[in-house]
Amino acid sequence: MLLKKKGTDLPTEAEKIMLSYAEGNIAVYDFWKEFCNNDCLQNLIYNDKKLPVKNKPFLYENIDLKFLYHRCEVFRVVKCYFLRRNIKVNFYNVDEILYSELIKIVPEYINIDDNWFVNNILNKCRFKVGTIQRKEWISDKIKEYYKYAVIPPKWLQSSEWPIGEKGPLYFEKQSNNPNTNMDNFIDYYFYDGNKEIIIRQYD
Repeated sequence: MLLKKKGTDLPTEAEKIMLSYAEGNIAVYDFWKEFCNNDCLQNLIYNDKKLPVKNKPFLYENIDLKFLYHRCEVFRVVKCYFLRRNIKVNFYNVDEILYSELIKIVPEYINIDDNWFVNNILNKCRFKVGTIQRKEWISDKIKEYYKYAVIPPKWLQSSEWPIGEKGPLYFEKQSNNPNTNMDNFIDYYFYDGNKEIIIRQYD
């Protein structure tokens, strides 16, 4: 038997829900809705001493499921619950698969949760996840839209590539390198035609 109620050989209803989500039988949206309205499910995770505090959902009060990274964080919490108990589960999660693919394809200077990237590149790709055609198509579109003078921006914080009416703006330069920065900020210079746009990030 996979999990047990106290004094029985049966898994709790909350554990059944977690298992169903962990194995890909219910979508993250359905799981999260259940989690937000199910005290037993919340208590199971909140009171789990085997789960690292940093991974507990109460730290994610601003969870927004439209972001791929947030959806992956929800799955990681559930996955960690089973892994730390050495419980054999046939894990399957479409968001984790997609995220694993994208971090290998998308450069660090682009935010994979950026609305423009998601709507104009990711959602328009018709090739199956994991295929060479998909990887090449996404890479080509990134080169087509994210233009820069010599080298791409090395962000001090997360990517803030500005978007104009026709897409990502042209990147010219930055005031310093994060690895050698002596100031508490770096300016990133973008151009929308002749108009200069400066993005400032603080350390």
